[in-house]
Amino acid sequence: MPTLPQEGKNLDEQFEPELFNLWLNNPRVRVIEPLGFKGRIEPQGEATAIIKGLAKTTIMQQCDRCLKECYREISFGLEMLLKPFIYPSHDIDDVGLHFYRDEFFILDDILCEHLLLSIDTYWAEEDCEGELVQ
Repeated sequence: MPTLPQEGKNLDEQFEPELFNLWLNNPRVRVIEPLGFKGRIEPQGEATAIIKGLAKTTIMQQCDRCLKECYREISFGLEMLLKPFIYPSHDIDDVGLHFYRDEFFILDDILCEHLLLSIDTYWAEEDCEGELVQ
């Protein structure tokens, strides 16, 4: 586990939009502003930690009815248990669990996954009267 003070550590991070746009790889959805994350990481035993916080950014997402580009604020809470990677693991698909190797975990990977889960697959502006495009 990354070396942490026993009382934990506050996190206040900014991640550039390009990182998420490469990961999303969707021309109909783009991250417009840096994604901000404020939270805390605390040790939970010898090799485990928990990370909790709030992330937010602004995205451009096309309306699925009229294809107009709309700007929306997206925010999501994060609560993730960090454990050392041991192969094979029965928990590998648990969305609330992230495995690290050596002394490192990559926060932007965790945030990418949660951002993707926070974006609606089909979305339309509330007052849009267009036909749903599929």
